[in-house]
Amino acid sequence: DIRLEPDIAGAWSGIRVHVVDSETGDGQIIDVALGEAAALGNSGLTLSADTFVPDFVMDEGGITSRSAETHNPAARVVITEEGMADYEGWLFAAMPEIHPFPHDRFQVLLVEGIPSEKKAGK
Repeated sequence: DIRLEPDIAGAWSGIRVHVVDSETGDGQIIDVALGEAAALGNSGLTLSADTFVPDFVMDEGGITSRSAETHNPAARVVITEEGMADYEGWLFAAMPEIHPFPHDRFQVLLVEGIPSEKKAGK
């Protein structure tokens, strides 16, 4: 269960991910709007960004954010690849080794959340 205060949830419009090809060493930064899906370059992967939590914490009540500041940023994503089972899970910017996207060739790393215009304009 994900519980975010409306002002925290509304402060973010998307996420920025870094896709790295381990065979070539090439990397690409891709922005994905929350609630939408985007192709991850020419990797054959598609990422759907569900939720961004700026200060992730999990307790007995579920997942929430300790604050509106990006102290422990995390994103709930679904990554699909044709012919493969979907990956559904969390990407953590500060700790990419926690529950990483399991793929033989591509790494998908959370860089940051993208502030909504409301947050950016304050």
